[in-house]
Amino acid sequence: MGAFQLGAGSQKVSFIAETARFFDPVSSFSAISVCLAVHARRLCTHGLGVTPLPSPNDITLTYTMLYGIVMGMAEKACVLVVDDDPDMVRLLKYALCKDGYQVAVATNGQDALRQALEQHPQVVITDLMMPGIDGTALCRELKNNPTLHPIYVIILTAKDERESYVVNLESGADDYIVKPAALHELRARIEVGLRWVRSQTQLQRLATSDSLTSLPNRYMLDEVLAREVAVAARSGEPLSVIWLDLDHFKNINDTFGHAVGDRVLQELADLLRAQVRATDIPARYGGEEFVIVLPGVDRTAARNIARRLRQVIAASLWPSVTRALADTPTAAALEEVSELTASLGVASLDQLAEKTAQALLQAADAAAYQAKQAGRNRVRVYQSEEQDAPEPERGWHDDNAFATREIEVTRLYEAIARLGPAVSFQDASTLTQMRTVLGASAVGWVRWNEKGAPELGGCLGVSTKTAAHLVRLLQWTSLVQASELMSHNLPITALSDLPAEGGENPPAMAVGVLAHDSRGRTCGGIWAAWRRSIRITVRHKFILGYLARILGLELELEAVRNAT
Repeated sequence: MGAFQLGAGSQKVSFIAETARFFDPVSSFSAISVCLAVHARRLCTHGLGVTPLPSPNDITLTYTMLYGIVMGMAEKACVLVVDDDPDMVRLLKYALCKDGYQVAVATNGQDALRQALEQHPQVVITDLMMPGIDGTALCRELKNNPTLHPIYVIILTAKDERESYVVNLESGADDYIVKPAALHELRARIEVGLRWVRSQTQLQRLATSDSLTSLPNRYMLDEVLAREVAVAARSGEPLSVIWLDLDHFKNINDTFGHAVGDRVLQELADLLRAQVRATDIPARYGGEEFVIVLPGVDRTAARNIARRLRQVIAASLWPSVTRALADTPTAAALEEVSELTASLGVASLDQLAEKTAQALLQAADAAAYQAKQAGRNRVRVYQSEEQDAPEPERGWHDDNAFATREIEVTRLYEAIARLGPAVSFQDASTLTQMRTVLGASAVGWVRWNEKGAPELGGCLGVSTKTAAHLVRLLQWTSLVQASELMSHNLPITALSDLPAEGGENPPAMAVGVLAHDSRGRTCGGIWAAWRRSIRITVRHKFILGYLARILGLELELEAVRNAT
């Protein structure tokens, strides 16, 4: 399961490098394996021709190789060595590789710039006197490129001249070593540089992200929006902004305390991250106000996105808060609140005479204020005659309640892809996440035995005995094709005859989705159950289908390991 090759030589290496971007170094081997397989399948859907390796031995070997490479990349710092003397390059590479560094080399300044953009080294050791781009010019180029920040540059030269030392420090060099340099001294300088890089990275994160929600903060928002406005004005592409303000948020803080209020903001941030495209920028403006920058989105599409966000917030924000705080002393009081809503304002750059970031924010803020004045839980477009009050409730009877045609399905895929290695059924917390995102009362997964019958693998929300009985009653179905997300109606199993164990409140309905291996064979399935009847939406089907795919690949890997 899940071991894939793109061909030979450089293509396979390219695939390894591509998949490595998706790893969390502290993830389990199983989770990394599953994410490799999922990412490979995602590459396959984009026409890269990924095909399963035929041999179980190849599978085990490839996963071992990839795991070793990825873990090595995660642990090793990258050092770029630049010198026009090949012997010096070989010597430094040999010594630094023995010390455990990942080493890239270049013999001239132009090649060094290319390597730096590809490898993103933390430390660069460069010779001063080189033909073409010398060490001073290279240092200046590296320091002036914002995509390489933070980067620590050590100048290595035979010239022990104070004037040269000062010139290079003024060009941005961080350290200066005169040849011949002792290796232990060079190692010490590299470690100093790595400590500086780590501290700069941490400071950059603290300066640009909100400490509570981890979203970009107002400082970062201003910088990003100014850049997007400049790009839109230059290219003529549309640009829109959504201003989101939670309704009656002060009452939450006053009634339940700031700890609950903070949790509301965190849950809202998670919801926004899951609902927007990878190219959109959600940010916390301040307090309970959030801003979403939508590059390439016109006013009509932005309004549709805002309407969808308003519905999702009204339907799922407060329930997710109550589930997250179910084990706290305030849990009973939280259940008395039915929902938490938001008012949203939409503005587009083409509506403004003054096309600036500040003017765009002010327009979206004014539209959100109009939504508040109109009664809250509404969407308003800046200087628009359209009146949508009260906001029509599409509820859960519309199969597109969480999706606006093809673009929303694409957004769901982009959002779920960011889960990456966090999803593995070997991790008990996956079922907790699954229950939360589906709004279900009970969830679980099964594996298919040799007789073709489901055997319970794990469950949450009901007893094991109740779950075992439930899976035997389910009408299982497949969600293999993406088109089925919009067209296929999942068979719903009524659970009126499900016996309750120990006085537990049994679910009223459930659905089950089959899990398949890479050859399309059924190997397991996942299920979700609710204590009240609900309408299964595109969002439910997407999450169930995605998790079923992961389970199928994970069960296949388990079978391969057992066989080998």
